[in-house]
Amino acid sequence: MKAAQLCLAWLRTRKGGTATFFRFLAAVLGGSMVVACSPGVDEIRWSEEVQLHDGRIITLERRAFVGSSGFPVEHRGRMSSWELCYPPLKVYWKSNDPFQPSHFEVAKGTAYVKVPMRGCESCTVTNNPENSTLYYVLRNGEWRRINSAEFPDKRWQNLLMNGIVNARDKKGDIRGHIAFADRGRYDRVTEDTDYGRIVMKEQLTRCQTCGGMKTDLKLEVSATRNDPDDPFCR
Repeated sequence: MKAAQLCLAWLRTRKGGTATFFRFLAAVLGGSMVVACSPGVDEIRWSEEVQLHDGRIITLERRAFVGSSGFPVEHRGRMSSWELCYPPLKVYWKSNDPFQPSHFEVAKGTAYVKVPMRGCESCTVTNNPENSTLYYVLRNGEWRRINSAEFPDKRWQNLLMNGIVNARDKKGDIRGHIAFADRGRYDRVTEDTDYGRIVMKEQLTRCQTCGGMKTDLKLEVSATRNDPDDPFCR
């Protein structure tokens, strides 16, 4: 079976349920041929109102990318990147998954971002950061790591972290403008501090519990867009 035919056959099994899929998989394995096929990458784009440490509410533009398919058993693929933009200060952030921001702040005209660790691999490549969290400030056009004392807010998060991606269908992904009053429909954004209730709910990683491990994961953080023609963050 040719690769294109195999991919088409697999896409059809997604509508046929688990039993249909396993019959398909058995046929593929019986032919000693496995082809990883993916229809592409889905863009998820939205804007959300965020409350800063001083009570101000601002609007951020946000975007994420996820694989269109999770061959061979998942409906959707893996997350690949997270972006946010605050046009009034010309702030742009991009990080690879699993380094998903939980908090964005502005203090005295300077932007800050907080990123919690979501696995022992994350802890390993970032050298087991303080509070199992990365803290950044935007200085001279670059995101630079700082310690927790320099971050202007003690709340755990003010960004939506859940309810963004629908595991089965992109029609269920977050979209449009999310008002501050409506955030609870997507995520439980609370006033909890580090290692509070929200942290346990999200099952975030405490780096102290991780041992040394080998990983190919890399931390990639950027303050510059690669494509000047990209309509995002204008």
